[in-house]
Amino acid sequence: VGNTGNAEHTAPHLHFGIYTSGGAIDPFPFVDPVIKDPEDISANTNTAGRRMRVSLAKTPVFSEPRIKAAPLAQLTKNTIVMVEGAHATWYRVLLPDGSRGYINNKSVMEPVPIRSLQLDIASSLLDAPDSTAASKKLLAKGSTVKQLGLFKEFQLIVAEDNTEGWIKL
Repeated sequence: VGNTGNAEHTAPHLHFGIYTSGGAIDPFPFVDPVIKDPEDISANTNTAGRRMRVSLAKTPVFSEPRIKAAPLAQLTKNTIVMVEGAHATWYRVLLPDGSRGYINNKSVMEPVPIRSLQLDIASSLLDAPDSTAASKKLLAKGSTVKQLGLFKEFQLIVAEDNTEGWIKL
């Protein structure tokens, strides 16, 4: 970057050029020889920013939105994910442990209650699926809760007062 030669009276800048025996040619095709149109997004973009549940028994999480990308994890049915965005037929998801990846948009559904459970022991309703997470409240033995999904050894539930949180299995 500079303003030397025939550019001495201009602001500092970068001059990039390609010259042939016929003179200067446009360098842009050499910098970006293929300009691709973005793929159409067929995934539901209304799910961005929403919690969803994996609907298939085995759902691979990939490092990139393509089937031949490196697999990062294998999710089981009812695993909870947060959809961050969409690309073609893929969702970029955030897992409850903070890891991210891409899953096929057809492998998730709304986290409607799976079943009702009656707690056989008192349980702390946690803010995250982590034993060290903050406790929102203590659920008494015999409380009825609705299960929304899973992550590892934790269940995402809705308590009788509609408070959502995680309990350990």
